[in-house]
Amino acid sequence: MSHTQRKPFSVLTDWIEYAHGPAAEDGQPLAKRLCEIIDRHPTFRFAYISEPELVRELISVAELFTPEHGDTMPEEIQRGRRALSVIKRGRKWLEANK
Repeated sequence: MSHTQRKPFSVLTDWIEYAHGPAAEDGQPLAKRLCEIIDRHPTFRFAYISEPELVRELISVAELFTPEHGDTMPEEIQRGRRALSVIKRGRKWLEANK
């Protein structure tokens, strides 16, 4: 499948901002690229990513936020669920776009 035919991977912009914002501020190149995508369209709820390298970055960082036993705060639980969704959907997207 060519790069232009690839269906983009969608991810909530607030997830990118939360999970990648600090690394972007520290100058991490992939995090900066992800944050630049959402900065170009600040009113969009979703970002659409078509580069495998960036989807792998999303998965890698999401793995840091998976739920842990003992998480009791609603925001921790929600963040963990969102991380698991990014991981699952991202891996599926990468497999479909080899």
